[in-house]
Amino acid sequence: MIKFTLISKNFLGRPREFEGMGETSIIGGAELNLYRTAKLLLEEGYEVNVLQEDNGIGISNYEGIYIKYIPTPDIDNPLIRTIFFNYRWRQYVPKGSYVHIHHEGYAVPFYQGIHSVNQQGIAWDYPGKRKLSTRFKLYITKKLLAQGAYIRASDNSFLSYVQSEWADYRNQVFPIPNGVDTERFCPQKIDPEKLAINADGRIIILFPRTQTIYRGAYIFLESLNILKKEYDNFVVLFIGALKTEIKEKIQDLIGKYKLKNNVIFIGHIPNEKMPEYYNIADIVTIPTYHSEGSSISCIEAMACGKPVVVTDVGGLKELIYRDEIDGGIKVKPTPRALASALKKLIQNPSLRDKLGKNARARVLKYYRSEQWKESMREYFKMVIENSKIPRWKES
Repeated sequence: MIKFTLISKNFLGRPREFEGMGETSIIGGAELNLYRTAKLLLEEGYEVNVLQEDNGIGISNYEGIYIKYIPTPDIDNPLIRTIFFNYRWRQYVPKGSYVHIHHEGYAVPFYQGIHSVNQQGIAWDYPGKRKLSTRFKLYITKKLLAQGAYIRASDNSFLSYVQSEWADYRNQVFPIPNGVDTERFCPQKIDPEKLAINADGRIIILFPRTQTIYRGAYIFLESLNILKKEYDNFVVLFIGALKTEIKEKIQDLIGKYKLKNNVIFIGHIPNEKMPEYYNIADIVTIPTYHSEGSSISCIEAMACGKPVVVTDVGGLKELIYRDEIDGGIKVKPTPRALASALKKLIQNPSLRDKLGKNARARVLKYYRSEQWKESMREYFKMVIENSKIPRWKES
C-alpha cells in the first residue's frame, strides 16, 4: 500500500501558544486543510500518517488517520521548538512513505527526502526587514525545489515569486485554491438569539480568524476605533482561538478605544457549526496583515452569501479580484482603509445584498470542494508518478 506521511506541528488539539478552544479541536484553516488533505488521500486508498507536536491528547487514530506525537522541549520559544520538532519527526516517518510537509518551515534546517510541500501563502510579505528565520525559509524553499520537491500553492502569489526569482523550478509549483462544501456553507435564515448572541438590532461584523498579528487583529481593532467615531451601532463577533502572547495587547486596545460594548469574544467554534455564525453576520472581515493564501474563512463566508471586507494580501487578491464586484471590498491593510470599507457596507444595505449574492456565485464557479479535490488528486498522482526522490528510507 502506498503511504503518505503528513508533517505539521499543529493538527489535532490546542497548540501551546493559543487559548479559547477545546483540547481536541482543529484550530484553524491550515489545520482544516491538512485534515481534508488526509481524508482525500484516505479516499484514494493510501495509508495516511500525521506527525505532529505532542500536546498531551494522545489520540492515535482519528477517522482512519494515524497520528504520532513528537515530543518537544517545554520552552516558550516556538522557533527553537520547531527546529527540535523538525529534527525529531524524521525519526518517526514510516518506511516507504511519501513525505508531504504542510509548511516549508518544517524543512528547517533539514530539507532532504521531502517529496511535497503545502504552501499556504507566502510567509515573507510583511513590512520591515526580513527576519533571519524568514531568509532561511527562502533558502530552504529553494533547496527543496532544487532537490525535486513539488509544491502545492493555495494561490498564484508563490508561483509568481518562483517565476521571477527561481524560474528553473516553476514547473514544480501547482496553484490549487482551497474549496468549501457549498451545500453546508450556504445562505440560511438564522436568528442570532439561537446562538445566544444579543445584537440588539445592531449591525453584526464577524471576524472568523485566529487572533494573531498577521491575521490582522491589531489593525482591525484600530479600524473599529475610527469607525466608532462616526457609527456606533455595530457589534463585532471574534470567533477563533487567541494567541496567548497578544491577549494583553488586545485587551489594552479594547480598553483604550472604549470598544468593550462593541465586541464579543466567542472563542473557537468547530467548523461544522460555522455556517450558522456566518449567516447571522451582516459583514465578514478578513483583514490579513501578511502571510495569506486562499483563505478558507473568506471562501466559507462568501459561500454563505455574505459580503466580505478583505485586504489586498496574498490569495485574498484573487478571491476578490474585482473590487466591489466579486463579492466584497478589497483595501490596503491599514486601519483607515478598513474603517472606510466597513462604513460603506454598513450604510448601504443594497450593496451588502448585491455583493453577498455575487460572493456566493463566485464560490460556486471557482471554489467548490469538488474542484479542490479533483485538482489535489491529480497533484498527488503526479507526485507519485514523477518524483525522483526515493521514498522514505528507501534508496
